[in-house]
Amino acid sequence: MKKVCDEFGKRIIFLAHPRTISRINEFDLMHIIESTPLLMLHEAVGYLDFIMLLSNARLVFTDSGGVQQESCIFKVPCVTLRENTEWTETIELGVNILAGTSPKRIIECAGRMLSFHGKWQNPFGEGDAAKQIVISILKEVGGLPVANEKKGK
Repeated sequence: MKKVCDEFGKRIIFLAHPRTISRINEFDLMHIIESTPLLMLHEAVGYLDFIMLLSNARLVFTDSGGVQQESCIFKVPCVTLRENTEWTETIELGVNILAGTSPKRIIECAGRMLSFHGKWQNPFGEGDAAKQIVISILKEVGGLPVANEKKGK
C-alpha cells in the first residue's frame, strides 16, 4: 500500500483485523505504515461505519467477495487482491479488476481503476428483494389481493 500512496498521492485507510495488526507488529512492519503519511491503519470498524467509509471512497482494495459486491452497489471502483471472483458481474461491468497479489500488478490496476469514470447499473437488483419475497409469500397463502400488489403494498 505504501507504493500506491507514493504512486498516486492518495490517502489509504487500511481497515485491519486485530490478528492482522498483531502480525504487522510480530513481523516488525509497523515502521513502514508509520513512515507513510498517507496510509492510516485502523482496526476494523462496524458494518455501518464500514458502509459510510465505502460509500465515500474513490477506490476500494479488497480480497472479500462481499466488499466487491458492495463497492459495485455503491458505485465505487474496486481492485480485488485475488486471482478469481465469484462476482463475475462486477468484472464484466468493468467496475472491478482482478489484480492478484503482485505489487506491480496492484499498482497497475489501481491506476486503471482510478481513471475509470464510468456509470453502471447495479447488477444485483433494485433493493426490493424483501418486498418481493413478502408479496410472493402472501400470494402463495392467499393473503394478497392482486390490486395491492400493483400498488406496491
